[in-house]
This record gives sequence, structure tokens and C-alpha cells, in this order.
Amino acid sequence: MVRLIDTRVLLSVAMNKDWSLYQLDVKNAFLNGDLVEEVYMSPPPGFEAQFGKIAILIVYVDDIVLTGDDQTEISLLKQRMGDEFEIKDLGNLKYFLGMEVARSKEGISVSQRKYTLDLLTKTGMLGCRPADTPIEFKCKLGNSDDQVPVDKEQY
Repeated sequence: MVRLIDTRVLLSVAMNKDWSLYQLDVKNAFLNGDLVEEVYMSPPPGFEAQFGKIAILIVYVDDIVLTGDDQTEISLLKQRMGDEFEIKDLGNLKYFLGMEVARSKEGISVSQRKYTLDLLTKTGMLGCRPADTPIEFKCKLGNSDDQVPVDKEQY
């Protein structure tokens, strides 16, 4: 399983190399087998990369992010994966692991706006009025018996 740091590294490499980022979804991935232990893979002995082309993909359950330096190789990889699994090509990367990804000429922007809105909706807090801080700015704290106790349920 891919970690968040792996995703950030992939986004950084793709941005620096000016590679396109694609998103794929494997339909019914849970039907393709159970694996309970961690698996580490490496190329077989004697493997040599052909033509110096690079294709990198990261996988989290049924979500795949794919990038590389050769569009033909990426298309071929998508086709080969599609021959083995039922895959939906979602086009350019927009949403992965709770992160919204937006790309421009200036760089890649990652946010969790949708995740935050979903969380606020789920907890019934979407219409809440947030407070910057629960205490007044430059408030002097001290022992005073004449102050009204704060309603802790408010915060």
C-alpha cells in the first residue's frame, strides 16, 4: 500500500519532470484476491530497462496513480492492465487518498477541501460558525471571583 509520503514524492517528481499524472480505478478489486502480508518486489536478476523509458504507478487498494516520461508507454501500460483487470480510466489526476490535486503552470496544489466538507457534513457541523479563538485577544488571566464561568460546552 502506498503511503502519503510516497504520493507526495510522486507528485513532486512528476511536476519537476513535467510528466502528466493519470488516475485509474480497478473495479471490484476486492474480488481479485486477499493478501494479508506485506510484499516487497524488485526487478528480477538481469532485468534491464528498455529504451530508457519510465512509467511509475502507485496503488492504494483499487486506486492507481500513473505517470511517466513516455505517453505511448503509459497508454500501453493502461492497455495491459486493462487486459488483466477491469479498469476505469479517470483521466488526469484530480482526487487521491482524500487529497484534491490541481495542476497549473506554476505547480501542483494539494488540498483536503472536499474531505473537510465531507467531514463537516458527516458530523453535522457544516453550518457552524467557527471562532478564531475561544478567548478574547490579549485577555488577562487571573484569579477573580467576579468573573462568570465559561460554558465549556460552547467549545
